[in-house]
Amino acid sequence: MTGEGIPEAPTPEYLQRKLYFLLEHLKSFHAELPETYQMRIPYELLTGLANSLLNDTIFEIVKGLMEIQHVTEKHLEQLRQQVETEHNIEVQEWMSKIHDEEELAHILSLMKIKHNQKMNETDIKLVLHLDQKVKDQQSTLERAGVPGFYVTDNPKDIKIQMHLLDFILRLSNMNGKSRGKMSKYKDLVNLTTPYARRMQYLSNRIFGEVARPTNSKSMKVVKMFSAKPVEKNDYYVNYYPRHVEVGWLMRHLRSYGLFRDEHEDFKEEMKRLRALRGKAPPPRGESKRSKK
Repeated sequence: MTGEGIPEAPTPEYLQRKLYFLLEHLKSFHAELPETYQMRIPYELLTGLANSLLNDTIFEIVKGLMEIQHVTEKHLEQLRQQVETEHNIEVQEWMSKIHDEEELAHILSLMKIKHNQKMNETDIKLVLHLDQKVKDQQSTLERAGVPGFYVTDNPKDIKIQMHLLDFILRLSNMNGKSRGKMSKYKDLVNLTTPYARRMQYLSNRIFGEVARPTNSKSMKVVKMFSAKPVEKNDYYVNYYPRHVEVGWLMRHLRSYGLFRDEHEDFKEEMKRLRALRGKAPPPRGESKRSKK
């Protein structure tokens, strides 16, 4: 996905245009799918996938997984072919030893049954091995932070993941024309012509960036006001334990006998002893003041 002219440390403007580029092609790939799969791949998933593909390491991971899969499939195919070859060799040996046609036909029928059973067992082992490889790929991509990938046996979810892998491979194998578009975006950012400056100004306005040249002191203010509000930050909002909710929950659990509060038990015991000594407050409506 990257050309020779891409800077080692991409600027925010370049990353924004790359994201736009990836999302545009992902949407075109998405439109080519049948409607049943389009409904299962929402726009939010495409956006998250485009964001993850900003890191070119994802393309290398997917290519590595595909190479491992091709090598594995070739090896498993050779194992299956080896079982076929062994069966054919054994058949030839029996045909050279036995000349009675009836006896030979009986032996070959038994060998065919045995061979079919062995082939079924081999196929089951190969399928289980491939299933494990699929789970390994799902786990690897999930740890790499690629949206839509998680360990699952659901055939529909696996089909969706196959389409997402196809999207990634198609993006990684795009021709020079598409890579030329990315280099044009980069060149446009670096140009100093009036047209380029104007387009850069409009781009910054669209994507919420600072439109005009600003010094570092003012950029601190920009970063402060563009940061996530403190009241919406979980780190600050949930910094202290939720004492009120926990206390309310414990009171209800105590009423069901699932939690023992020694302090409440002590207060109830003191009230009971006061009542035995006649020191308990009178019931409502029976006090001396109410009788006057």
